[in-house]
Amino acid sequence: MDMSKMLDNMRHDAVATARLVEPDQREIEELFEAILQIYRLSVVAHRDGLLGLEKGLSKKDWWNPDHPLADYLQECVMNVADGESPEMVTELATNHYWTLAPEGYFALQHYIVLRCTLLMQMGASNFQQIKMIRSLLPAEVHAEFDRRIEDERKALKRESEIEAENEKARQKTERARKKKS
Repeated sequence: MDMSKMLDNMRHDAVATARLVEPDQREIEELFEAILQIYRLSVVAHRDGLLGLEKGLSKKDWWNPDHPLADYLQECVMNVADGESPEMVTELATNHYWTLAPEGYFALQHYIVLRCTLLMQMGASNFQQIKMIRSLLPAEVHAEFDRRIEDERKALKRESEIEAENEKARQKTERARKKKS
C-alpha cells in the first residue's frame, strides 16, 4: 500500500473515532499536551535540523515521558532523526496505530503526531504544522488551541532569548579567561 493511502486510512479512522465520543477534560488536556510536545519538537527541527530532535526529546521540561502517547511520539520522532524514509516512518507508525487500535481523541493524537512528524521531515514551517493540526481539531477547541499555541510561541521565544544571553555571557567569560592566560 502506498504512503498516501496509509495516511488517508489512518486519518479517516482517527477523525471518525474522535467524533464518536464526547471527550472529557482529561482527554482534551492530553490532546493539547501532545500537540504542544510535537509543536516544540517542530521548532527544534526547524531551528536545529532533524538531528536536533534527540536534544529536544531530552528536555525534560518539554517532554512528558508519562503521557499516554510518549512512546509513540518518541518512536516517530526518532525514526525521523535516524534518517528513515517517510514511507518507512509511515509504515511503522501506522502498524503501531492499527495494532493498538486507539479510540476517541487518543486516535486523533496518533494521527496528529505522525502527520506533524512527516511535516518536520519535509522541512515544513511551524506555521504549516499549526495549520495542519488546527484543520484536524473539532471547531469547539480552536480558540483554546490558538491561545495555547500563542502562549507556547511566547514561552519558546523567551527561552531562546535567555539561551542567547547565556551564550553571550559564556563567550565573554571565555574571552576574559583567555586574555588573562
